[in-house]
Amino acid sequence: MKSHQFQQTQDFGQNNILEMVIQGCSLENTLDTLAKNLESISIGTSYCSIMLVDKTGEYLVLKSGPSLPEEYRNALGQVRISAGSGSCGTSVFRRKNVIVEDIENDPLWADFRDLALKYDLRACWSVPIFDSTRNVLGTFAYYYKHPRNPSAGEILTLESAAHYAGLAIQRSNMAIPVELPNPSTIRVNSVYQQLFAVVSDAIIIVDVGLNSVIDVNDAALELYGYSREEFLKLSPEDICINPEKSREAIAHVKPGQLKKFPLWFHKKKDGTKFPLEMSVGTLSIDQKVLFYTVVRDISEQIQKEQNLFKEIQKRGMQERKPETFSEFPLQNPNPVMKVGFDHTILFANNSACELLMAWNCRVGDPVPSEFQTPIKKILEQKLPKDFEIKINNRSYSFRMAVLEENKEINLYGAIVTQSREIGQAVYEERQNLYHMLEHLPVAFHLQAPDYSVPYANKMFRDRFGSPENMKCYDLMQKRTRPCEVCSPFKIFETGETISSVWTAPEGETYLTVMTPFRDLDGSPLVMEMAIDISEQERSKKIAVEAQKAAEKANRAKSEFLSSMSHELRTPMNAILGFAQLMEIDGDHLPQTHTENVKQILSAGKHLLDLINEILDLAKIDSGKIQLKFEGIPLGTFLSGVLETIDPWAKKQNIRILNQVPQDLAVKVRADSMRLKQVLFNLVSNAVKYNGPGGSVTLSYEKAGPGKIRINVIDTGRGIEEKDFQTIFDPFNRLKVDISEIEGTGIGLSITKRLIELMGGRLLVKSKMGEGSTFSFELPVTNESEAFLQQSIQPGKGDHHQTPSKPRHTVLYIEDNATNLELVSQIIKMKNGIRLVNAPNGKKGVDLARDQKPQLILMDLHLPDMDGFETFTKIQSDENMRDIPVVALTADALEVDKKKALQMGFKDYLVKPIDVSLFLKVLDIYLT
Repeated sequence: MKSHQFQQTQDFGQNNILEMVIQGCSLENTLDTLAKNLESISIGTSYCSIMLVDKTGEYLVLKSGPSLPEEYRNALGQVRISAGSGSCGTSVFRRKNVIVEDIENDPLWADFRDLALKYDLRACWSVPIFDSTRNVLGTFAYYYKHPRNPSAGEILTLESAAHYAGLAIQRSNMAIPVELPNPSTIRVNSVYQQLFAVVSDAIIIVDVGLNSVIDVNDAALELYGYSREEFLKLSPEDICINPEKSREAIAHVKPGQLKKFPLWFHKKKDGTKFPLEMSVGTLSIDQKVLFYTVVRDISEQIQKEQNLFKEIQKRGMQERKPETFSEFPLQNPNPVMKVGFDHTILFANNSACELLMAWNCRVGDPVPSEFQTPIKKILEQKLPKDFEIKINNRSYSFRMAVLEENKEINLYGAIVTQSREIGQAVYEERQNLYHMLEHLPVAFHLQAPDYSVPYANKMFRDRFGSPENMKCYDLMQKRTRPCEVCSPFKIFETGETISSVWTAPEGETYLTVMTPFRDLDGSPLVMEMAIDISEQERSKKIAVEAQKAAEKANRAKSEFLSSMSHELRTPMNAILGFAQLMEIDGDHLPQTHTENVKQILSAGKHLLDLINEILDLAKIDSGKIQLKFEGIPLGTFLSGVLETIDPWAKKQNIRILNQVPQDLAVKVRADSMRLKQVLFNLVSNAVKYNGPGGSVTLSYEKAGPGKIRINVIDTGRGIEEKDFQTIFDPFNRLKVDISEIEGTGIGLSITKRLIELMGGRLLVKSKMGEGSTFSFELPVTNESEAFLQQSIQPGKGDHHQTPSKPRHTVLYIEDNATNLELVSQIIKMKNGIRLVNAPNGKKGVDLARDQKPQLILMDLHLPDMDGFETFTKIQSDENMRDIPVVALTADALEVDKKKALQMGFKDYLVKPIDVSLFLKVLDIYLT
């Protein structure tokens, strides 16, 4: 969007919409006017829509879309507020702008794509509409019939329009006061006070009957130089240069009308006279008519016009002689004319003559009626003036300069003086851009549609040569003609960014990124960056080949182990079978033979266990193991496994302590058979590697979002820290004498891999001489999430590693799982702190009331209500009012921090978290 179009939008927002809001126009009319005006100044054909949140807060409904196809409006219906619900539904859900460049290819439009494309709608940009307390009211959106991205100016315009739509919506929800105090102390209601705060122009409310100023905004105080007390003691005539003319002007403003005065003069407190643009309208409050005046200082604009007029005079364009005047404008491609004060055309250059033919007139005739009103105004004001004339669907901008002494007016296109400035500005901006790109550490160039290279930076020139008088295919491909498939030209056709890996003729490999680009003069270009990744590609190729070799060797190993395991089971069947028969017939065997049979059976069972575990390991390595996931009640499942192991543990003089309640309301998502295998292995190891009279304790705790941790704690000999990694290697028994403790050394390796296949992880902690803790984490089912949110505490037990009872509770109101995990890990560095999490503001308020934490940490962006509203609800409850609340947010602006501290937040911490500072804050509020 061009800069003058953006300014036009700002003027529209402050004058038209603001005045409609103040006058209490219907919401439908106000929003339709806003949409139509933005459509009229956009580039190309566009459609505006305004959708509002319904009473349920779950859907958007169309409130305004005056130019959208009627069938599309009717078919749109309700739009759910959620991620992936088009541009508008997603914008409200995310509370931020959503720009969809191409509806046909964007996943956000999956549910509405066919509907949009049916009516040739290809792009949609949506921004949320907020009220004064940052509640989302709806969205304001632009639709286009072709894919495109907005400029920065267009985004600002769209956000400005959404702001004024928000004012209109709030105004429609407020009732105008029906009672007024004494007229001399009348104050406008809260809506007007709110408008005062956001409008940059001066606003003055006047009671004509009392000849007094009723109210003013801060902009008026700053413009006129009075304090509020001084201004409210003035009459309207005290600031006017010509009071009589002012009274006459106001007399022509009827109730419900809006009258504009393009040039007026007022005076400030110090007596300074200044020109202004003024709009006067009426307010009707309790059957009393008040007048409001919107004032804009145009001193700077007038000064520029006067300077330009002096420049015109300096050039000699005021000469009366036609031949002198015509030397400059006759061949000018822009229309130039000279008109007398009697409205007679005195001169017209070639371009102007072509325009006059459209009105069937020529030099010597009266000027066309379209010019007469602007000429009348210029004669009244005696100042240079711009105006626009539309001829045959084309707009022409004219500058008029009055030559008082000759009784003439020069009319010429403003572009005559602006083109050189614009051209120079374009040149300077382009040079600044090239200067910034010159020393980029990547090969960068611009390509035009004719294959020429307008610019290439130093690295590009060093790699491929100078682009002067060369085509891109000469430089990069060493070709004499364009490539059969030219990637940049795909971009000229589609407008989409393309990235690819390209190999140069010399053998180097480049990662290239090509994107559409508009030069400062509007011409289309493709911007291409090429990064040399030759070394990375070579390393990648070597790594891929090494990985393939490793995978091949691993498959061969697994196939060998699987084959050998099956082959060994056949003779083992005979060995164990006949040994068992001999054991049954033991009464007929000598005592020594009976003992020998027991040794055969013991060694055979050990060998069979080894074969089975090798087979399991081979299946896992080859990816052939099959898992059947289900929701397993953790409490009852653990009790069942321990009942099987407990008799054997008692024989070893080992006590098993189960701190996991049988009725624990948690289900883990796992394979039942493999989970039993994991538990048998860990608990049996804890028994085997324990000492006489020792114990094995099972406890549980929350491991993070959606996961639970089971701890198997023994009082055995312990493991050295240097062996923590190797204990999971197959056949590694850490130099344990096989005759001392039975085992194959494969169990932990299988256990670790099974847990990982079930979505968990296996951890180990140990201290020599004190014992070891093997912990494994598993995901819980969806129905167990609510229970986990209450922050599971460890079960009761008498083992020395059972965590002590927490002394403090900290509530963290946060919906981001990664942020929650980080804070959880930091808090674990402090003893005696229990962390409770709430994923939204409502849950946070409820948990604060139930848990009565000693400290509340709060993110400011929550899915249901923001942190400020949540804080207000907590403070409104006298039972929670004294709980310190600390903001923990990514909003780093000083204005946000100031607002939070003024509201009563005890501290304001900015993400990313400074861990040392965070721990200091915990110490401050928990000691």
